[in-house]
Amino acid sequence: MNDENTLWTYQLNPFHLPGMQGRIALGTCGLVVPVTINCYYREAPETYAPEFCKRHSFIVCRLACMLVDAIRGRGVTEMMRRHLSQECIERIEFMWELMRSYECTSQSGIVDDHIKRFPTVPRWMEVSLVSNDRIEYNVNVDVGKSVFHSTLVFRKRASKWVAVHADVG
Repeated sequence: MNDENTLWTYQLNPFHLPGMQGRIALGTCGLVVPVTINCYYREAPETYAPEFCKRHSFIVCRLACMLVDAIRGRGVTEMMRRHLSQECIERIEFMWELMRSYECTSQSGIVDDHIKRFPTVPRWMEVSLVSNDRIEYNVNVDVGKSVFHSTLVFRKRASKWVAVHADVG
């Protein structure tokens, strides 16, 4: 993860609400994911510092890739258990079971092989700072020629951010 504050810049959106543009570096291959942060309330810059946005965007980007991996048959990881609510985990495990049963009955082995063979590659991230206790993320993740969108909604519970909604499609 890069620590250069110069990569994160504030700007006003068309509704005169503050926002940020930034990038996060992932992996050792130099993959850089552009991040656009939109604020939907005026106090957002005071609530969400650029350091928090970078750190949390990095975590969410990894979670989004893990969500795509879940539908590829890889199951729920320990990191997902740390950051997702129990309800989200149960839904992902249910989806994972459905995908495993589909795999057993699927006649399209070429498509299944294509989805399983290539790595997940995040391309961009949109962040919506909805309120001081709610953040919504939309992450574009490519797997070969297939494009997925992972959506995660986080709520602040006590002092911890927990995903209360996680979806991929």
